[in-house]
Amino acid sequence: MTRWMLALPLILVAGCWSDGPTQSQVDPNSQQTFGDAKLLIDWTIGGQAPSTTLCATVDHLALYLDNGTQQVEISPIPCNLTRFRYDGMPDGAAQIELDAFDANNCRVSAGSAQDDLTSTLPSLPSPTIAMSALSSCH
Repeated sequence: MTRWMLALPLILVAGCWSDGPTQSQVDPNSQQTFGDAKLLIDWTIGGQAPSTTLCATVDHLALYLDNGTQQVEISPIPCNLTRFRYDGMPDGAAQIELDAFDANNCRVSAGSAQDDLTSTLPSLPSPTIAMSALSSCH
């Protein structure tokens, strides 16, 4: 049994027990781990740094990471942070998607990037995820 399955009281796990990737949903305040890698990202929305004013209509962000073996969702993340760090991510190349949701849980912005996650914390956020300008529900 893998180490991440031992923390079930802290997370909601939506497991996929076939040959497909394992999927997990995690509260960013939990101590849940999936590997030894460290993630440090920042983002822009419509080319602008996040701010209280820009994020006024955004309820939260959700980060989706897929390394081909595991799929991890971390949510909710406050929109107006200048960066986000999460330790204990799966190691290796990963596709990262960051979505913004309004209070009705409707997606109002999205962006994605590729990264190679390692156990070394980047000195600066990398990647910077360029999210689209805020729009109506889609």
